[in-house]
Amino acid sequence: MSFAVMTTNTRLEITSLRKRGWQQHAVIDATKIVQRVNPAAGPLSTAVGPLGMPGLTAWGSVEHIGLPTLGETLVVSAAAGPVGGCVGQLAKLRGARVIGLAGSAEKCDLVTKTYGFDACINYKESDWEEQLKTACPVGIDVYHDNVGGSFLMAMAKHLSLYARVVMCGRPADYHSDKFDGVGLGPFIGRRAKLCGLVVYDYNDDLERYVSLASSWMREGKLKIKEDRVNGLENAPQLFLKLMRGENVGKAIVAVGPEKA
Repeated sequence: MSFAVMTTNTRLEITSLRKRGWQQHAVIDATKIVQRVNPAAGPLSTAVGPLGMPGLTAWGSVEHIGLPTLGETLVVSAAAGPVGGCVGQLAKLRGARVIGLAGSAEKCDLVTKTYGFDACINYKESDWEEQLKTACPVGIDVYHDNVGGSFLMAMAKHLSLYARVVMCGRPADYHSDKFDGVGLGPFIGRRAKLCGLVVYDYNDDLERYVSLASSWMREGKLKIKEDRVNGLENAPQLFLKLMRGENVGKAIVAVGPEKA
């Protein structure tokens, strides 16, 4: 979980609180773990959203690993989140047909009506796999997985031959007290290509990506949604909301006014 620290300094520095704790001030090595943010690129909070790590993660998935092409079907889990939402929108820019999976009707509305996905399926409905089969009649060409565990295994039977699977997140493990072993047989049967994604592999792409993404945001081709609270004292409640999967959009804690 990342937080934006809003300041009046145009040299805004942003870092992840998982490295430095939940605090308003920290002594850090500025040559290693912070970067200078250009306020002209977009709202400052987007530097920890579509113009930051979540966006770059989506870029790595779509442009380097999944590579959806015109007419292919891409499915992304946790589609209402900051990574999943960007993955789908970037795939749409490449001409793919995009199906999202999310955990509520509200999130599915965000995914289709704001992010522009072709469809979104509420995986908490009992017939969600039948809905997925209907939405992907010839199978899934690219699956971006933000969940892991048994959910990843459930998707295997819906893959097309020679599908690409981007393994990005494993929140299913956060809520489990035992290891849920994953057998690769179904993936082998589908001749699928599985690739793990680590965002740091694409740091060299960040400047180019931010330039493109900021233009897409201005043109309305890349939409954002934030779940925001003000004040560091509200960080714990938002964090727990995030862990329960109740947030809609990128979780942001603002500890100061956003001024350039």
